[in-house]
Amino acid sequence: VRSSGMDETDELPERLVVRHHKTRATKYSIRNNTATGAAVKVYVDHPASPECGGYVITTMERCIKAVTGFKRFRFNLAPQEEVEFVVNEEVEFESGTHLGKTSANVYKSAIESLGKELLSSGVLEREQYEALVGAYRRLKNEEVMQGLKRLVESSSANLDLSSSKMKMYTEHGLPKQILDRLQRLELLQRETRHLEERKSRLKDNINVVCENQQRIRSNIVSMEKVKVDGNQLLARYLKDMNNQEDELEALRADLEKIEIKASKQANDTVAIKDEIYQLASYGKLYKDSEQGSDDEETSCRGFFSNMTSHRLYR
Repeated sequence: VRSSGMDETDELPERLVVRHHKTRATKYSIRNNTATGAAVKVYVDHPASPECGGYVITTMERCIKAVTGFKRFRFNLAPQEEVEFVVNEEVEFESGTHLGKTSANVYKSAIESLGKELLSSGVLEREQYEALVGAYRRLKNEEVMQGLKRLVESSSANLDLSSSKMKMYTEHGLPKQILDRLQRLELLQRETRHLEERKSRLKDNINVVCENQQRIRSNIVSMEKVKVDGNQLLARYLKDMNNQEDELEALRADLEKIEIKASKQANDTVAIKDEIYQLASYGKLYKDSEQGSDDEETSCRGFFSNMTSHRLYR
């Protein structure tokens, strides 16, 4: 993570990297227990620890052989001589989290799981920690603004106003004026779905009535040559036909009312989308200036003043 402050033109940090440097020491106590005689040669074969990708033996004193991960040390010990010898090892390796230009949640996870701990331990500098927090805020702002942009531009009746999306907007602290309109959109969408279900049922009922009428007409045509008893059946068919005409008229009247209401809801949806766009765009366009007098616009202007690189429409 770069330690310099991040402005709107900076690239986002791609990784949170912790460079570790570890050391370890092994102490050998060696003694020649013979009472007399010549000095003896003692050899110590020391393998490096394989942990953390493999340590490197740094001790060179008394080394007579060295290969990767191994060193041999030689000692000439006189009778009753005792020595202590320390073999030092060290390793350097990296750990961390790949951030990339992904979601704000990746940055949030890095900050919570690693950033705070490294800051408190003094490994991560305050400026570096603030760079991570700044990246998280920028990405979160971008996600929120892009979500609003897709919302106001969408021509679909199925808007992305799921509970998780509404929770994101609320937790991000969008101005109340915009949150209220988002909630109204969500309510309108639920009402619209309910109307569509009613329209579908009405159309199905209309189709059933029309099919019954067609069946009755066919039966009437087939009875043209039937006398006496046929006349009574014909009267019954005509009565059924008349009742179904009344039913069909009522169904079509209900369908027309629903379509009028659905049309009004569609217009209301467009109007609320436009209000959201105007509130967000106003806040970003005028930033912290004193232009405008509407309380809603002033409130939104304050919220969006630090998000100038993420306009709804560029």
